[in-house]
Parts: sequence; C-alpha cells; structure tokens
Amino acid sequence: MKKLEDILKAAKPAVPDLPLDFSERVMSEIENIDLGTVPMNAARQSVNWKQLAGGILLLVLALAIVNNIVFEVQMNGSMELLYFGTQFLKDVFPYIPFDLIFPAIIVTGIASWLMWNSKALKRGVAGIIIGSYLTAAFGGAALAATGINQKIQAVIIKEKRELPLVSWFFKERARYFIEHPNFKMGQVQMSDGQFVWIVDPHGHKSKIELPTGMRVQKGQIISITGVRSGDLFRVSAGRHCNPGRVGRYFHHMPMMQPGAENEKGGHRMMQRKSCCTF
Repeated sequence: MKKLEDILKAAKPAVPDLPLDFSERVMSEIENIDLGTVPMNAARQSVNWKQLAGGILLLVLALAIVNNIVFEVQMNGSMELLYFGTQFLKDVFPYIPFDLIFPAIIVTGIASWLMWNSKALKRGVAGIIIGSYLTAAFGGAALAATGINQKIQAVIIKEKRELPLVSWFFKERARYFIEHPNFKMGQVQMSDGQFVWIVDPHGHKSKIELPTGMRVQKGQIISITGVRSGDLFRVSAGRHCNPGRVGRYFHHMPMMQPGAENEKGGHRMMQRKSCCTF
C-alpha cells in the first residue's frame, strides 16, 4: 500500500524546468517598458459645474413649486371638507393642483439627473433622486409654513404691487374656491336663537338652522354640513373654526362679490367649482 506522502507527491504537478537566464530575461523586459505616472488631478473625474448649477437651480424651482402647491391647498378650502370625514374625499380631488404637482415631479427628476451627471456628488443615482425629492417636498412645505405666501398675497390683493405671474397666481389660484351643496363655511352675522345668518368667503349670505345643542356668537366662523331646504340650510353637523387659521379664506371676499372686478385687469376673477356632490 502506498503511503500518503507518495500519493500527494504523485498528485502534485511537477515544476517545469526554467532556463538559467530566465530571471535576467524578465528583468530586461521590465526595463524596456516605459512606465509613467498619471497626476492625481488627471486621474479624478472632472466636475461639470454647469450641470451642477443647472441641477441646483431646477431643484430650487421645484421647491418653489411645492411651496405654491401647499399654499394653494391651504387656501382653496378643500381640506375643510375632510374635517367631516372621508365621505367628502371624492370632492377634494377637483381642488388638488395636479397642474403644479406634475411639473414639480418632472423638474425635480431633471434636477436629480443633472446633479448626478455633474460628478460632483459622490452618491449613487438612486440616493441623489431620493434626496432631491425629499428636499423639494419638505423644503417646499417648510417654506410655505414661514408665512411668506400670506405676506405676498396681502401685498398683491391690496394692489400695492403688480408682479408678472406671481400676481396672477395669488389672485386667481391662492384663494377659497369650495362651493358644495352639502357644505358651508361662514362668519356669523346675526342670530335670532333658532336661525343664524352667515357670510361665506365668497360673500354669499345664507340662512341656516343649527342642530340642537350648537350655539354660536356673532363674529364666529363655523363650518357645517347638511341639506338645503328652499332658502334654508338645515345643519346636520357643525364645528367652530379657529379664526386665525380660517380667517385667511376671507381675504379675497371684496374681490369675490358678484360683479367684482380686478381694478388693474378689468376682468372678473375666475372661480373653480367642484364637479362632485355629496
């Protein structure tokens, strides 16, 4: 029987015989090769500053668009419907500014691609895209929360200054639009105990009958749901609104009266109406 050492020696391939001058020939070949060093700055990929600047500018534009989206949703009153439950969910969709949402998505996507392609950010394309969308979304919402939109709106509505496109947006879009047969919001003008008269942000007066147990005072702002019966609106549910939060809906009221016209434009302002009913 063969020993283990003999079996291993037999299985191990034999080392080939090399010529005596093998090492000298290898060193001679290495010496004949012209090796050069590449500068560090040449080895790195150069940053495309134009694409980086373009990406940043587009990201800022997307942030501004998101800010306007948030502000328009805040102003158009659609969220007030949801205080009474998901039964009004389908009525909210006509007031969502998809014509601003889609451009914001596209602009942010282009900004992400430009910043990634500029080679300035040492991140993968997925990380840059996610970061760009988070920056646009949260940055735009934070900008809207600063109150800058309300200040711009106040200046434009009072006709202190006319700014191209900006004036149009804040006059035509960033205002209360809700008109729903089963929902009303308004400020209490007078009450005789059983009936209450309110004025909504459109400047329309309504006579309402409150449910048992609900009490209101002059000057309060309320939102209600119910059904219309002739000239009377019978309330099934109602709530008192925070005047600081919903008072902004009434900023445009003088301009929304029937026949009201924009002094500078000379045209009646458009009004969007919901195509859905409860």
